[in-house]
Amino acid sequence: MSFFADPDRFLDAVDQLRRFVALMRFVHPAVRPGDAQRVKDSRFALLNDAFATDVAAIRVAAASDCPTCVELVFVATVESQAGSSYPRVELQVEQGARLGLIERHVSVGTGGNFVNASVKVDIARNATVNHYRVQESGAKAIWFDTLSAVLAQGATYKLHGVNAGGLSSRSTINVLLAGEHADASISVASLGDRQQIQDAFVRVEHSAPNARSEQTFRGISAGRARVAFNGMVVVREGAHGTDSQQSLRGLLAGPEAEIDVRPQLQIDTDDVRCAHGATAGKLDDDMLFYLLSRGIDPATAQRLLKWAFLEDVVARIEVPELRRQIERSLAGQMHEAAELKELL
Repeated sequence: MSFFADPDRFLDAVDQLRRFVALMRFVHPAVRPGDAQRVKDSRFALLNDAFATDVAAIRVAAASDCPTCVELVFVATVESQAGSSYPRVELQVEQGARLGLIERHVSVGTGGNFVNASVKVDIARNATVNHYRVQESGAKAIWFDTLSAVLAQGATYKLHGVNAGGLSSRSTINVLLAGEHADASISVASLGDRQQIQDAFVRVEHSAPNARSEQTFRGISAGRARVAFNGMVVVREGAHGTDSQQSLRGLLAGPEAEIDVRPQLQIDTDDVRCAHGATAGKLDDDMLFYLLSRGIDPATAQRLLKWAFLEDVVARIEVPELRRQIERSLAGQMHEAAELKELL
């Protein structure tokens, strides 16, 4: 039965769409200023709620040990003129379990796709999740993504993101450290070329004491691309003992390229340790001169420095096969010389 042939299903979707449109126009006045951006970005997740027809639901039993046992591949096949894709993942990891999840997003064909993904992660007490996300959509794809994660006491969440595909992509990540001694590490590498837009917003909220978070971003923008990363840390009242670090770096690889990195801190309590650093610029002239003085030609020297820049994030991937695949993919994306590919 088609979607429009079922009146009840159609009317239900229309009702959800109305609520979505209303939210697009409205932010409740009681929302705290630091939460306004999160409310706005949740609109795309609501759109996924309204139109997703299926869900990849994963539940990991207590004390299970699956370091790299699940891989999800989402393939967009429908062009935007004909329809859209709404990938949806719901992950629940119970107490003391350990899981490694690989999540890939790719496209088929050269046409433009519209993808709006939603991922919800719930990590119970003392559980650990290694989450690897690879976005390699087609060259004409429009890709939106919303990820929400909640960590209980003693939970650990390591998120490794690689964004290299799509004509325009926007990733929104919200992580709530709800339990004491929760630990979240978010590492993102973005590579933009031609006229691509790679945009990411990461919000980590500390609502419990003695929790730790880390944000690491490395982005390269070439051609006329725009690469942006906005990292926000919110420390709520009572979340004493918080330890939060941000390292955001962007590299300009073209005269018309654009890099935007923005760290933000909102601290509502005392006895915390929060630090951030953000830089954006061109290749280090001293390092480039060093390589040139060793007889390396300028083009290869520049590629080597770009590669080393991204490796700050890629080297954190703990699955050797996946790390090698991503390295080869990024090397091809950067049009690396054959000599550099032989090093992989």
